[in-house]
Amino acid sequence: MATTKPGGLLTSQGQFSYKVPPPALPRAAVLMSYWYMRDVDVGEFCRKAFTEPYPYIFCDSGAFTAFTQGKPIDVDAYADFLHQWKHLFTAYASLDVKGDVDAGLKNLARLESKGLRPLPVFHGGEPWSVLKDMIVDYSYIALGGIAKAKGTDSTLLKRWLNHAFGLASGKSVFHGFGITSLSALVGYPWYSADSTTWLSLNRYGHGPIFDHRSHQFVECWLRSKDWHNYSGMIRSYGFDPNLFHDPEKYHSSIAVALSARSFQTANGYLRTIRSLVPIAGDTQAPLGPIIYLSDSTVKFLSIADRTFKNWQTGRPALDGISRPERKTHAQ
Repeated sequence: MATTKPGGLLTSQGQFSYKVPPPALPRAAVLMSYWYMRDVDVGEFCRKAFTEPYPYIFCDSGAFTAFTQGKPIDVDAYADFLHQWKHLFTAYASLDVKGDVDAGLKNLARLESKGLRPLPVFHGGEPWSVLKDMIVDYSYIALGGIAKAKGTDSTLLKRWLNHAFGLASGKSVFHGFGITSLSALVGYPWYSADSTTWLSLNRYGHGPIFDHRSHQFVECWLRSKDWHNYSGMIRSYGFDPNLFHDPEKYHSSIAVALSARSFQTANGYLRTIRSLVPIAGDTQAPLGPIIYLSDSTVKFLSIADRTFKNWQTGRPALDGISRPERKTHAQ
């Protein structure tokens, strides 16, 4: 029998009922990297990680990760991968080459010659003329290499984004690689962006959780003496805050589920304060803004999908989410 508690309703399973707004998207949204998935049966991955309807899936080439490891990606192999699995993807990016505009454009042309329609990628530091040409030919463009290069809250980043969005206004929409600063997301009409920051709470023991009452991210520290300060916010997401500071009860899936729901709620907030964003000429694409949650871990992407569906259908927050035995990567 449910019992009233300060800040929420405690269910018979020991989980607080939801007080956040319902999800604003019809599906969860996740980002996968070809670099991590290149030897994986993506159909089997999806069957293992998700339930139908599958989430919106953005496929990134993983070019930056491959570059940092000194291992180039073969554009034809990437094309074969996309042809095999593109029916599962909502969008997929071209194989960009940071620091070499011509090589990136050559890869884009090669993928298109094989009948694919990847998003072109424009990087901070490249000539504006490249973006102007892309805007003439493409209605959906990815922006990369800007968050780390220019600082997520810097005047330089704002000036750069002002110019990019000014050029694209009424013509093209953007995906922001690694754009998770709330001020940057709120300040511009992004069609989509992606985040790995949503896993910080689990990875580092502290991370941002979206407070839907103040419309700000709050940095939360697991098992800290100040954890009680977050109790009301955590209850509002359908979680018992005692699960997070008790080592006998806590496991990583709990933090991942809370973080996923938090970022999904932030996505809903973006969709309420800005006009919904279409892709010109594409009536089949979902309306933005969409925040894709990025990781290479089957378990964590599965939790992002499961917690969204629990929230959507009114099931307990941790329904179907178990204590992990070990971290399982796709590769």
